[in-house]
Amino acid sequence: MPPSFPTEYQKIIERLESINPVHYARSRNNIDGAVTHISPYLTHGVVSLPYVRDSVLKKYSVKESYTFIFELAWREFFQRVYTEEQDRIFKDLKSPQTGVRRYGVPKAFVDATTGIIAIDTAYASLYTTGYMHNHARMWQAMLATNVGHYSWWDVSRYMFYYLVDGDKASNTLSWQWVAGTFSSKQYVANQEMINKFSPVRQNNTYLDVDTSLLTVLDPKELEEGVPFTLTTDFELFKSTGTLDMLSGDSYMLYSIWTLDPTWNPVNTPATKVLFIDRDELTMFPVSPARIAFICALSKNIPSIHIVVGTLDELKEWSIGKSVYRKSHPALERWPGVVSSPEYLFPEIAHVPRGFMSYWKKCEAYLYL
Repeated sequence: MPPSFPTEYQKIIERLESINPVHYARSRNNIDGAVTHISPYLTHGVVSLPYVRDSVLKKYSVKESYTFIFELAWREFFQRVYTEEQDRIFKDLKSPQTGVRRYGVPKAFVDATTGIIAIDTAYASLYTTGYMHNHARMWQAMLATNVGHYSWWDVSRYMFYYLVDGDKASNTLSWQWVAGTFSSKQYVANQEMINKFSPVRQNNTYLDVDTSLLTVLDPKELEEGVPFTLTTDFELFKSTGTLDMLSGDSYMLYSIWTLDPTWNPVNTPATKVLFIDRDELTMFPVSPARIAFICALSKNIPSIHIVVGTLDELKEWSIGKSVYRKSHPALERWPGVVSSPEYLFPEIAHVPRGFMSYWKKCEAYLYL
């Protein structure tokens, strides 16, 4: 059954409360496993990582929830690397990508015709639901970068465009991890490994070789690329006006990453504004379906105004005004009084470059 993503806040909370971390731990790697489908709400800041963790720990022990919290920590790790590195994450972070022969997007991805059933099925699902299982994301990233020898940049943005849970840090750094520019080696998976976690068993494909041979392949199915030409249709946000049309003494500033309807930084009435950063969504365009999802989530925040503009316009408008916003690494240059970050492990001051080193630090606080 294809995943669906409700936008009403109460239904989102009901989904959180239905999470079974034991079932999740047993089958999360399987394409048809017990995944939670809560990633879009974390991406858009409707709920925080600590909120999700605490919701699960009301019913389950830390031991039962260990794998689930481990996976939540991956997201926090990526966000904190983004906070520290900022725009440097949009270039090869640790080391240059090796073996690049092509740029743009494999046409086989666009048409879902790679010849690898698990990946073609995942892309077909992405186009209709806005979602792709995490394991399938790794496989297609591997296929593009390490087998098809494409630069990770354009094809990562292509995937981001369609994902309902597309997060700049998680998506970008996951692609870099697969491509070996944010890890110690390139990630590869042959057909046998894909079959292990896919409901479809396929043999005699170009991936049906030893993993040591995958990075020297150059399959004809992946030779043809197309330029990255996707754009954001800003008209679909249905802006309620300009910044200068707003009135009030205090302003609560929301972004597409911070749509928390429970956030209340001030005790007095404030004008609520969802600001759509035109510059950001020009570099990282999003699909019409994603825009509709964002707008639907914003309706959980009463009386919110939607305004499209540039960061320079926002900064100039904010001068002399009382403006409040939530913390998020994508908003470091936004004006306003910033709420404290909501971390799973706030005790950790500095985040190492490797996730396992980070997780070892996290484990010290897991049972407190």
